[in-house]
Amino acid sequence: MKKLLACLILILSVGCVQQVTNNNNNNVPKPDEETPVAEVPAEVIDLNKIEMDFIALAGSNEVQFVLGLTNKNEAEAELYFSTGQKYEIVVTKGGNEVYRYTNDRMFTEALEQLTLPSRERLEWEESWNYTIDGERLPEGEYEARAFFVPYQISNMEVNDQLFSMTTNFVVPAENKAYRNVTVEGENGRYIVRGEGRVFEATASYFVEDGQNYLVEETFFTLKEGAPSWSEFELEINIDQDKLPEHGTVTLVLFERSAKDGSIVNEYYVTLERF
Repeated sequence: MKKLLACLILILSVGCVQQVTNNNNNNVPKPDEETPVAEVPAEVIDLNKIEMDFIALAGSNEVQFVLGLTNKNEAEAELYFSTGQKYEIVVTKGGNEVYRYTNDRMFTEALEQLTLPSRERLEWEESWNYTIDGERLPEGEYEARAFFVPYQISNMEVNDQLFSMTTNFVVPAENKAYRNVTVEGENGRYIVRGEGRVFEATASYFVEDGQNYLVEETFFTLKEGAPSWSEFELEINIDQDKLPEHGTVTLVLFERSAKDGSIVNEYYVTLERF
């Protein structure tokens, strides 16, 4: 009787263990089964929430074009270009083209990709000295059109009419006292070279940021006076704590009138943008 009871207990125990093991195995995938992966759809980009801006800042000796793209989507946008060219700028007068940014420029032939992060803006700058084949354009109002040239944004094909803007600017009359001015340097240390033609070889300049004078009026002397053109070189140093966080540092070349001492023939030169 005791042997029979022991056998029954053993059989019941084995059955329970087997049942628990089987129940646990029902929740574990077999080694040769693949665990399903949820498909996450790509975030949709609204092209209307990618905004372009474009301005033309005309100075005495050149115009500065500033282009920007702002992504107001919650997701980053991927812009694809067929070459290294990102944009085009065309200047016209009375419907006639007088300048094209890509003329005589070389770009890489490889495909390029540009990431435009969410809620951020990317900016590009180009400048032009108003000359074509060495000849300066006549003074007057001109029209500039800029457009970006991606062929695809994220997973959508686009054309160059999507991001296109037009603005007007005025080419000033050629300055009688200064010409061919160039700038080297950054962060408050600049070398300015050019040519001047001023009365009794006495020239002047100051530097400002639109609100404050960074360098007060300073006189310098050229090798020769008017009517001869004379080369000059200026070394301009500005303390870094005076530089603006956001703004443009501008050198203003001029001369004092021999008649009444007033400022004449101002020539504006961008030293640096911050």
